[in-house]
Amino acid sequence: MAGPHGVDEAELVAAYESNVAAQRLQAAGNPAHRAHLAAALNNLGMLHNALGRHAEAVAAVEEAVAVFREVVAEDPGRRYEFAVILTNLGIVRAPTAPDADVLDAFREAVSWWRALAADDPAHLPDLAEGLLKLGEQCGLRGRDEDSVTVHEEAVAQHRRLDPGNPVHVSGLLSALTNLSFAYNTVGRSADAVPPAEEVVAHLRAPAAANPAHRPDLAQALTRLGNRYQAAGRAADALRCAEEAVALERELAAEDPDHVLRLAQALANLAHARREVGGSGVPAGEEAVALLQRLASHDAALQPVLDVVSANLENHRRAAGDHKRKKRFWRS
Repeated sequence: MAGPHGVDEAELVAAYESNVAAQRLQAAGNPAHRAHLAAALNNLGMLHNALGRHAEAVAAVEEAVAVFREVVAEDPGRRYEFAVILTNLGIVRAPTAPDADVLDAFREAVSWWRALAADDPAHLPDLAEGLLKLGEQCGLRGRDEDSVTVHEEAVAQHRRLDPGNPVHVSGLLSALTNLSFAYNTVGRSADAVPPAEEVVAHLRAPAAANPAHRPDLAQALTRLGNRYQAAGRAADALRCAEEAVALERELAAEDPDHVLRLAQALANLAHARREVGGSGVPAGEEAVALLQRLASHDAALQPVLDVVSANLENHRRAAGDHKRKKRFWRS
């Protein structure tokens, strides 16, 4: 079977395993080669992970960590490399390992990044990124309060980075987005709004200057609308939903791949209009029509269509109730 770049997977794995075997022999005769053995094991593990061989990936990277732990104990100047391998251990454990094992790897990596950043501010981006990864894993594994705490620090550390560096800005926006989601998850609806607002504010200028950023702005507006809705700010939620639909409509007209997101934005708009006493029927009907077209070519979208169709029926019932009430008060 062909692997990355068309290379046969078996041949690729065999080559990496051969390198590990060679480095193991070297390290057995000379402990100074242990770092090379750890690097070879780490590379083999990441290859296994890319090929979906999760058990093999974990075994290789766990051994890499064990070997390099000895190296860094003797040479603290190699802490950066050790933190990278620990991060990779978290990555390869994530698909199959127990939650505690995954989080332990990311937490230990963060502890090393923190020590490195304390000694040299040049490592602050590594700490910020490590916190972001840890916070994401906490959230994915239901450690919601931990996710809030870690993402709060991730945002704080990203704010310390150069705002003129697009990579750092992207990291800050990811941290803010995740923090908003984490706040919302633990019921802190009001706290979830400001981070989402900040993301939208950051994205407006880039989207105005470069159309390639419009999808990011549209998604951020949708998320902000959801946060407003959860916080009981229905009018603000409607404003965001309308702007998101306008952007998604432009994008869908240019690229059919955006039609699904337009349908999702319309479904959100239908809900937002209903929440302010308006009718969600027109937007809901358009969303269903788009999803019916898409689902006819992609059966995986049928569950999405079913949910949006059910919501449309709710919008129709709500609209009927509203009309009956108006007739009652006029009679």
